[in-house]
Amino acid sequence: SSLPEEVRTYDVDDSVAENGVRMLTAEAAVDDVGEALIFLDAAGLPQEDLHWFTLYTALIGEMDTSSHTHEELASLLTRYLYGGSIRLSLVSTYGAKDYHPYLRASWIAADDDLASGYDLVYELLFDTQFTDTENLLGLITQNRASLKSAITGSPYSAQLYRAFGAWSPLYAHYDYVNFLPYYSFLEQVEQLMQSNPEAVIEKLEQIQQFMHNRAGAISAYAGSREGIDVNTELAASFFAKLEDQPVEPVSYQFEKPAQREALIVDSTVQYNSIVSDYSGMGLEEYTADLDAVSALISDVYLMPMLREQYGVYTPMHGYIDDAGSYFVTYRDPNIQETFSVYEALPEYLKTLAADQQTLDGYILSSYAGYAMPEGELSGAISSISQV
Repeated sequence: SSLPEEVRTYDVDDSVAENGVRMLTAEAAVDDVGEALIFLDAAGLPQEDLHWFTLYTALIGEMDTSSHTHEELASLLTRYLYGGSIRLSLVSTYGAKDYHPYLRASWIAADDDLASGYDLVYELLFDTQFTDTENLLGLITQNRASLKSAITGSPYSAQLYRAFGAWSPLYAHYDYVNFLPYYSFLEQVEQLMQSNPEAVIEKLEQIQQFMHNRAGAISAYAGSREGIDVNTELAASFFAKLEDQPVEPVSYQFEKPAQREALIVDSTVQYNSIVSDYSGMGLEEYTADLDAVSALISDVYLMPMLREQYGVYTPMHGYIDDAGSYFVTYRDPNIQETFSVYEALPEYLKTLAADQQTLDGYILSSYAGYAMPEGELSGAISSISQV
């Protein structure tokens, strides 16, 4: 109760424009600069098109448009779309298992450059040309190789998302479009490019056309009062160019992982992990005190047992608010010993004697992480994301 509470709050305006687009804005204490976000409803994509959608977003900015080469686009992106990103966004409400997929475009721009930014985003999304088969094949191969390298370098990430997907539809969706299922898809598309590149081009163009739709869309902006006014007009012009077709959400069904799984990768590094949802631990949901508990467990149990006694390079443990708890060992020379340590943890905690002063130290450390100040734009965007 003695901890300071200094939280910067932002008033978020939530309205619906005449064209049906939801408009979210937050005024920040900045001058002549702002952050713009566009969310296009992707909930109507059939499940067989989810990987094509991921590939479509990965190719944006890497291929020519009818107006610019991808080399020219690189320069324009740096100038007009600072920190720009175009990707899948799975939007959820805390405490609910439901989520909504969007195509998310975001960037930071000076007010004077905002119009050019919107024009460039439109060009990237809806005028990217997929007809250069040599470049297209090279990019698909490059994406597959990069994904393999990422999974090999951090296989526990793929396994954790897959495991959390057993009870979280959001994590199952994220795993499906980012890890092993997507890698398998890229292998197939790479082969298809050799035999029927026209089919690949046609499919990417179908996804591009599908997203040319403002139904269910959201516009968000954080900046000065003047910047908000400028953005409102530009956003209206952007969405006016899109079609207005109703979106019928699709119910996705993803493969559930087995209770015990192993992933074989081309690496000499071994990882061992265990994952649980909150109900499996006898808890209703995540609460912030678990952050302090996690730090305590790592310091007094996992580090002494796994690192000092059994030679694990790094044990990792934490609680994810919308998923559950995880234990991961990095560079682990053992398997049986690690899981014996995991198994003995509940009994250890029952007999653990930690005084309040010790606990307060972990509470303060956890609190400090939440109390880190945000920048004006990031704070305003964070407030918008909670609406």
